[in-house]
Amino acid sequence: MLAADHSVMFDRGAREVENPDADRRRYASAHAVNVDAITASEHASASVPESNTEPGSDARLLHPETAEYAPDPAGGTHADGTLAAGQYTFPDNLLGALEQGVEVPVRLKTDSGSEEAGRATVKYDGRTLTLVDFNLAKIAITDAAKQRVADHYGKPLRVVAETSTARQDASDVELEFNLRTFELVAELPRDAYASEGAPRLHMLPDSTEKHPSGVLNYDMSVVKNASADANGYLHVQSVSAIGVNHAYVEGDIRSGDDFNLYEARLERDYRGVAITAGYLSTWSMNALGQTTFLPGGRFLGVSAGTASRSELNDGSLARTPIFAFMPASGEVQIHRDGKLINVQHLPLGNQEIDTRQLPVGSYPIRVDVVVNGRVVSSRNEQVYKPSNGGTGADTQYQFYVGQYVANNVGGRGSISRQLVGASGKMATRLGTFHGSAYYFDGLAAAELRYQRSFKYGNVGIDTGATSDGGLRLNANAAANIGPVGAWANYMLTTGSTAKNGVYNQRTLSFGSNVSVSRMFGWANNATLNVSGSVYQGGGQDYRIDWSQDIYANKWMRVMLNGGQMFSRNTGGMGRKWNNAFYVGLNATFSFGDAGIDYSRSLDTEQIGAHVGWRPERIVGVDYLSAGVNRSRSLSSDYGNPTSTQAHLGAQGHNRWFGWQGNVNIDDTGDASGTAAMQGSVGWNTRGIGFNSKKGESGVIVGVDKSARGNLEMVSTNGALALDSRSTFVPLTGYREHRVKIRTRRDTPENFDIQEGDAKLVLYPGNVASMTPKVRRLVTVFGVLTENGLVKPNTEIRNHIGKATTAADGGFVIDVDTAYPVIQYETDAGGTCEIDVDLSKAQGALWVDQVECKPKSVADAGPVRRREG
Repeated sequence: MLAADHSVMFDRGAREVENPDADRRRYASAHAVNVDAITASEHASASVPESNTEPGSDARLLHPETAEYAPDPAGGTHADGTLAAGQYTFPDNLLGALEQGVEVPVRLKTDSGSEEAGRATVKYDGRTLTLVDFNLAKIAITDAAKQRVADHYGKPLRVVAETSTARQDASDVELEFNLRTFELVAELPRDAYASEGAPRLHMLPDSTEKHPSGVLNYDMSVVKNASADANGYLHVQSVSAIGVNHAYVEGDIRSGDDFNLYEARLERDYRGVAITAGYLSTWSMNALGQTTFLPGGRFLGVSAGTASRSELNDGSLARTPIFAFMPASGEVQIHRDGKLINVQHLPLGNQEIDTRQLPVGSYPIRVDVVVNGRVVSSRNEQVYKPSNGGTGADTQYQFYVGQYVANNVGGRGSISRQLVGASGKMATRLGTFHGSAYYFDGLAAAELRYQRSFKYGNVGIDTGATSDGGLRLNANAAANIGPVGAWANYMLTTGSTAKNGVYNQRTLSFGSNVSVSRMFGWANNATLNVSGSVYQGGGQDYRIDWSQDIYANKWMRVMLNGGQMFSRNTGGMGRKWNNAFYVGLNATFSFGDAGIDYSRSLDTEQIGAHVGWRPERIVGVDYLSAGVNRSRSLSSDYGNPTSTQAHLGAQGHNRWFGWQGNVNIDDTGDASGTAAMQGSVGWNTRGIGFNSKKGESGVIVGVDKSARGNLEMVSTNGALALDSRSTFVPLTGYREHRVKIRTRRDTPENFDIQEGDAKLVLYPGNVASMTPKVRRLVTVFGVLTENGLVKPNTEIRNHIGKATTAADGGFVIDVDTAYPVIQYETDAGGTCEIDVDLSKAQGALWVDQVECKPKSVADAGPVRRREG
């Protein structure tokens, strides 16, 4: 017999046998094995010697004097059916448990020993121990290796008393069962470990909202001048949906019955395929890609392709996975430019490095694998993590066809012709390419845009050409090295014809910015910017700007700004330079800002002052401003006239919309002003809601009157207060959202919220509904007494829960304000009910001593508000 606690064969925890009967009952329950034949006397006759070995392994080492010796060193089942290895024998009367199949740990051999890596199931079939199942945790192996492991299923396992050491030249999967530690030990060759990276792309699931719904975003304004009639403007952008199918409508209405429709189209974008049909104006043609050479007009047609937003790219990961082979559990140290930038702990196997923690860009790194404090391998890798991650698949395309009505082509007036085209993008390690090609009215055009970022800057080219000789080119580059940055842009258009609409021009722009404070180690910020432009025909613009912090602390910041501009237009030899300069002293405070500015040009000079205030205690008002400006003409031809203007402004928002207002008054008494408001309206079959912010999908939350203003919804867009009966919370479309309704942290109230969590999949136009069940709670503190004596260790309860009084009778219990009752059983066996007056309570209430009296009401002591 194996002289040890039999439970260690199934439980890796090491302990002595203190209660054999309890062990017997546990095994009978856990493995449904009849162990009645194992008597307490048999257990008692077995002695377990003390061991100095480590728990979980050598604790199972048995003293040879108390174990039956098995002469077969290889181990396995003997002719008499016993399971043995070396001097260890598995108890015959527990073999029945193995016949049911037992889950055991899996250990993988490493150069320095072995480590736990998963679980396996072994089974005793009456003669041999066989493998039934094999699973590794956090370690991926190849399909070929999985098959080699599967080949061992049902075949006899080699049973050993001591695990053999790892072989350097292992070429196949080897398995052995350690009877002493009751573990399956595996040795895998290096090529058995698979490289499995996290998916970069995933398809957005189906919408959770199948009902009709929509979002309407709007901007409206009114302008009134002293000598003219008021002019109004209303711009609306609507998206309505049923599931993944949605409709876009955008347009504006202006005074004088002027109406513009920018787009009206239907779209289905699902599982990486987008199909669109409808109307687009010139302002919305970018939905089809670049169409620079098209004259102004409107398009009616269809498009289809993979230029989709429903296929999401995890932009937090590098586009190409980076792997490190870990011969054992350890860490990888990532170096960039010789500096350690990240350390990650990884398990055994071919493991992907988590590039979410690495900065954006394309740059080389060195990856050191460290095991037991020693670098065992090192290799160079390239990180490619573009800043525009998360915008969809790396390769996208779409085709479109329809009728295009051009407003005016070559003096022929409005014409209608067929337009066909294609566009797409491709993101690679070499950069991101965008291209388009189209044909209209006998004119073929192709356009290409390229952008690439480097460690110290970026370059870009935007170009296009037409079949009639039109050409445009825009090349740009920027670099930042330490405190110095520089940029340049060259634009050329040539080959103008009546069809291609190209305007011949050539412009070179350039500039540089220097962080002077960083260069010289100044404490206060100071920057210098220099820029210039040279135009075709000789026109030139140059500018120098200086900005410096004079004083800064945590409450205020004072800045000095100044600059000089030089410009002259194209013309003959006598053209003059127009010089202008400005200087300003501005300050920002925690509560607002103020400043004074002066500027002078060739013809005019002006001076102005302004002040702004951000009030914290005026509900709905975000900013108030006032200013005055005086200007003077420097030309004697006009008599050097002067003028003075005063300005007042305000802006803010409420639960329904955002707003702005401005009034200007000049020295003649004439006044002019503007008023504007903007916001969004969300609707579905269950209601309507408003918000001052915009969105393309969202949630309408219905809130009970008692909780309004005390709750907020938390989403990926932050926290938004729920102040009204029905609040629309705007969210981003084509995204999975987890939203939660909770009690605001700045309210003294306490609420129990049910049905306040939701996982939503929203496409444009989807508007979900949530109506949380809310109970207003008050945490009641007091001392329970009966007949003048405190009631210790007494259970009190209500319909929410229960609590037990302390030794001094003190208690703390949450009470629903709708049912402010506490109950407990009296010593006489009756039930005492205490009503608590919560009419003035907020969050918490101290009721002092309460006593069971018929229909008694606990009076409130001083109200104690909950902090936070």
